[in-house]
Amino acid sequence: MSETEKLPLFTIRISKYNKSRCLKKIITLPTEYKVNAKAWMTRTIFEDWVSKLDRKYLLKFHIIALAIDKYPAHLAIEGLKVTTFVFLPPNITGILRSCDQGTIQALEKCSTANAF
Repeated sequence: MSETEKLPLFTIRISKYNKSRCLKKIITLPTEYKVNAKAWMTRTIFEDWVSKLDRKYLLKFHIIALAIDKYPAHLAIEGLKVTTFVFLPPNITGILRSCDQGTIQALEKCSTANAF
């Protein structure tokens, strides 16, 4: 609620391979990423990410709530200790979509500024 802690960007990269040639010499990235042939969020990717997030905040003694839409991969996960899901009402994600609020433009500016 206070926005004092922000999560690192989580990206899903299109690829058949876990580590592609363009990332061969890169040891670490400033983002968390997973690989999927279609760049879609899957149930497995979502469960892994939320479980890791739950463990992180359990160690910090924080309780968190994730506001998520009703995407088929976003189902409640059993066994979480400090994470609660708040499902958004249907047809509201178009109104609240962060990409329409400048996220994509900000990322494009960062990537082009760091490309040279």
